[in-house]
Amino acid sequence: MVIFFLILKILLWTILVLFLLLITLLCILLFVPIRYKADGFKYKDDYSLSAAITWFLNAVNVTAVFSSEKIQADYRLLMIKKNILKVQRKQENTADNTVKKEENAEKKAKEIVSERPSEEFLDKDFANLEEGIKEKPKEDETLYENIEIKESPSDTKETTSVPTVQKTNTKKENKEAKNKGKAKKEEKKDKKSFDFDTAKENILNKISSFINKLKKFKENLSNKIYDIKAFDNSFGIKSLIVATFSLIKKIFIKIKPRKFKLHLDIGRGDAYDDGTLSGILAVIQPYLGEDVVISPDFEEKKLEGEFDIKGSFNLFSLAFPVVVAALTKPFFPVIKYILKK
Repeated sequence: MVIFFLILKILLWTILVLFLLLITLLCILLFVPIRYKADGFKYKDDYSLSAAITWFLNAVNVTAVFSSEKIQADYRLLMIKKNILKVQRKQENTADNTVKKEENAEKKAKEIVSERPSEEFLDKDFANLEEGIKEKPKEDETLYENIEIKESPSDTKETTSVPTVQKTNTKKENKEAKNKGKAKKEEKKDKKSFDFDTAKENILNKISSFINKLKKFKENLSNKIYDIKAFDNSFGIKSLIVATFSLIKKIFIKIKPRKFKLHLDIGRGDAYDDGTLSGILAVIQPYLGEDVVISPDFEEKKLEGEFDIKGSFNLFSLAFPVVVAALTKPFFPVIKYILKK
């Protein structure tokens, strides 16, 4: 008996320890805050945007960077770190690039000049060509003058006999073409009469199918309207919409950042537009707070500035209002109805 009680005691202690471990894990998951931050800037051609989410003393960390120099995304779980995406962009130094381009252009120009022949060589070539043209003998035109083209009698006979054959062939061809044309006309008449009847039938069939589709659509629409009215009478769509908006508002209050800084310089490049923009900003600025500063630029067209966002939330603050809303009206009857279906 003593051994049995000892075994039972050990089992109960192990179950209690496991239960306490589960409770601590649940408390960590629900109450340890998830922190997030994002910052970025843009000045001329240089820009950067970075975001990070951390949890449980940076044991879980997800970061992402998008800038003019690189694109990178990675995560860390305890001691394991892995890159999801990494793209290194080439830094473009304008001064160095212009110097390199000028050097390359000079090298190419030197190569082209070295490949060209000298002026003395060209003068010699031209002199040789002129001498060759002068010394070139003229072709005897008398060779072609004494040649006479004679026609053989056989050729004349053949030429005279060809038109008679062509005439007989053309008559036969004309008769065949007329016969074929008559046959084609008769076939077309037969086809036209057949196509007209079939077209009638096809049009009538299409009209009848279209009317049937309209009837079915009308029936389905009337059924859906009836279902929506029945749902509204039993649950109330208006109350559901109001409740969803209030739930979204509660969640946003829990998630909203505790720090938000924004500094912007905006210029449209037009005096009239910049004046209207400054007037609008003067009206809005008191409602934005001290951390949000938007200043118009009257000199040039630009959009430059920087921002910084920091915040935190825990899963309990999100889960609690959702659970409360799901267990109360108007959501609970809807969930019950869906589960029954």
